[in-house]
Amino acid sequence: EGMRALLRMALLYPDDKMKYLRRFRELWGYIKRYVIDQDGVWLGVGLDSRPHRGKQAKATPWKEPSHEVHSLLGCIRLLRLVQ
Repeated sequence: EGMRALLRMALLYPDDKMKYLRRFRELWGYIKRYVIDQDGVWLGVGLDSRPHRGKQAKATPWKEPSHEVHSLLGCIRLLRLVQ
């Protein structure tokens, strides 16, 4: 959801000193590096803060992919408007 919020702000305030589009790119870089594992599964927490999570079960009763999918689809729609 943070990615979608940053993209929305980039659309609303493209010249803002907060540089929302740059911050979106930084967040996406973090996610690719620390949250998405080698199988493409989004972990519940970044491996930089909890490296042992990469060795634990990927699914739990409280973790399912609908949030990631919803966020990414929203980002795709917004990126089409930003670029």
